[in-house]
Amino acid sequence: MARGDFNCPIDGTNMGLPVPTLRYIQGQVQTAIGDHEHMQFNLTLTCTQGHQWKIVADIILDRVV
Repeated sequence: MARGDFNCPIDGTNMGLPVPTLRYIQGQVQTAIGDHEHMQFNLTLTCTQGHQWKIVADIILDRVV
């Protein structure tokens, strides 16, 4: 899994890496080429100055190979 750092938009300080809540929308993993998976992330990041930001994202993974 990739890792990236998020910086606070207010003061530019680093926001720690939380353990995200990850939810698969589909009940069964699809494995054929052309199939896709739908994942939903819901997490809160806090910078070193205490500002909090909530991130909600839907990600679609399409199998291409």
